[in-house]
Amino acid sequence: MGKRFMQDWEAEKANHGSERAIVIRKELEKLSSLFQYELLSSDVESGFIPDFHKTLEEQKLDYAVLHEGKRIALLDVTASNYTFEGSRVMPVDEYKGVLTKKSSVPVFFLYEMEKESLPLSERCVWIHGEDVVKCRVYLDHWDKPRHNYHTNKEDWHRGLKTLIQEFMKLIKP
Repeated sequence: MGKRFMQDWEAEKANHGSERAIVIRKELEKLSSLFQYELLSSDVESGFIPDFHKTLEEQKLDYAVLHEGKRIALLDVTASNYTFEGSRVMPVDEYKGVLTKKSSVPVFFLYEMEKESLPLSERCVWIHGEDVVKCRVYLDHWDKPRHNYHTNKEDWHRGLKTLIQEFMKLIKP
C-alpha cells in the first residue's frame, strides 16, 4: 500500500485534533492518577507535520494506557464536530479495527462530541474495540472514500469516569 501524505488543507484539522487529544488526556489524568497515557505515535499531540506520511502498516492508535508501568489497554481519541444524538452512525476507521484485532490488550475508542454543551468529562463517549470489530465495514464517501465500521450506537458509553471504571476492571485480580 502506498504512502498517504498529509495535505496542507488538513493542517487545521490535525492541529485541532492534537489540541483536543492533549486536553482529553489531561482530563483523564486529573480524574485518576492510577493510569498513565503513553504516546504510541509522536504525531498524536504534535499537530500538523508538513510532508507527514504513513502507510497503513505504519498506522498506530494514540495512547497506551499504563498502570504501574504495565500496558493494560490502548486508547484512541477523536474530536467529533457533532453530537451523539444527532449522529445516525458512529463510524470508526477500518484500520483501527485491524489494530484492535492484533492487540494483546483491550482497545477503546473515545470520541469527544464537541457540539454538546456538557462538561468535557460527560461530552465524551467511548466504545470497546471488540464492539467495533463485530460490526460491518462500509465504504463512506464524505471528504474522501474510506472504509469505516458503522458501530451500533447502543454499544457506546458516556463519560470519562465510566471509561476509568472500565480501566479499573482491567487491574483487578
